[in-house]
Amino acid sequence: MIVRRSARNNTVTTPRAALDRAAAARGFTLVEVMFVIAITGILLTVAVMRLGGAYGAMGQADHAAYRIVADLRQAQSQAIFEGRNHYVQFYGPLDNLDGYDVHRVEADGDVLVEPMRTFPDSVVVAGLNNRVEFLPGGEAMTAGRFVVSARGRKYGITVILATGYVAMDRVFVSSVSEPSGI
Repeated sequence: MIVRRSARNNTVTTPRAALDRAAAARGFTLVEVMFVIAITGILLTVAVMRLGGAYGAMGQADHAAYRIVADLRQAQSQAIFEGRNHYVQFYGPLDNLDGYDVHRVEADGDVLVEPMRTFPDSVVVAGLNNRVEFLPGGEAMTAGRFVVSARGRKYGITVILATGYVAMDRVFVSSVSEPSGI
């Protein structure tokens, strides 16, 4: 057996003790790291599964709100471009609308421009009226105010009567209860 004497602190070390100290100083083994990664992955999977429904509903509210604004602005642009009235017709009770579609006003009757878009069950859309119509100059013949909400996320959509300006703002709510109206 080889024994070494340290000049610094006058201790005796064997080659085996030196190897043990070197292994301890290197850090974690691959098996230990893989075990920690596997446990972390399992915990994250469980967390995502439990919270996924809440975040999914909020994403659906975002999508519904942006889609309504885009279609209102598109109807306004088409009214200006084509020189004919366009309107967005909402369906269902005003405190929980089911969906909407876009129409163009013609002399011999209205023409469907965009087919009906429905809202997911987790999203509540409420409005003050069920029709927003734009004149050829871009101004709104009928104004509108809508609220899109799901799981604590809430958006307000406003159409200004005189100018036809379509605006959307995020409303921050402190509770996660769904509104019964506007």
